[in-house]
Amino acid sequence: DVHSRSHTMLKSGPSSLSSASSSAFFVTVNGQVESAQMDGVGSLYCRLQFVHGPNWEIERGDGERVVPRESCTQVSELGGNGAIPLFVWNFPFEISFRSTNPHGWPQLCVTTYSIGGKGKETVQGYGAVHVPCGRGRYTRYIRL
Repeated sequence: DVHSRSHTMLKSGPSSLSSASSSAFFVTVNGQVESAQMDGVGSLYCRLQFVHGPNWEIERGDGERVVPRESCTQVSELGGNGAIPLFVWNFPFEISFRSTNPHGWPQLCVTTYSIGGKGKETVQGYGAVHVPCGRGRYTRYIRL
């Protein structure tokens, strides 16, 4: 399981997507991917990516559109108390979306990898969770 905390802010405003009379809404998410629990590996890192439908755009604070990218955490060595294999990252993220339609609501996708003896990456798990639909603070667990 991957443990993630986030804060979601929703607002609406005028849109320049189609015409001056249409309206858009904005979703801003900031948070962090905190940790993962996984048996059978000694080190782990994760890649995260936000995916969304065709009516959604990722924006910077100045309104400029951004090409979506994948983010990657540092490698975490096995920690915890022995009974629970815990990998800690506390990897922060922040992203803003703009849309005129809730279809294709954004999701946070996480893939965890281990690194073998010769540097070979092996997928250990993957999962996704929708960005919360309401304003507030949330804790989400993603089953891998």
